[in-house]
Amino acid sequence: MSEKRIVLNCATVENLSQGFIRIIYNKHEMINLEDVKEVEKAYIELSEGEPIYSIMLTTGRSLKFSDEAQKFLANEAEITERMHGSAIVLDNLAIRLLTNFFIKVFKPKFPTKMFKSETAALAWLEMLKENYEVSLLLKNDKKEK
Repeated sequence: MSEKRIVLNCATVENLSQGFIRIIYNKHEMINLEDVKEVEKAYIELSEGEPIYSIMLTTGRSLKFSDEAQKFLANEAEITERMHGSAIVLDNLAIRLLTNFFIKVFKPKFPTKMFKSETAALAWLEMLKENYEVSLLLKNDKKEK
């Protein structure tokens, strides 16, 4: 299913299709600023300039992001301007609570939502992509008139 994959020290990042990128962090990791900057480079390479729809799989993992890493991901990373949605698949109450805290405190510049299944997460990202594409068409129609 994956077209291209980049294996990093902290995670594996995969291009699923046009703009859809999946990240699977390694088990039991402390994710720091250096790690997320490495992930950002992978996203830039895999997205090839397209808008980014990210899905992060955390099932079976115990992850913790440093405050610096969370702040960078939410608002400072170069890719935040191209990030059109971030879906996080969770099966762990502790990670759900931490993710909810991240969303409320750091307020990402892009839509971010938690899911229990990858299928539901991908459906939500697909809906975001369709809405974005429709808005571009409407915007272009207005310019032509």
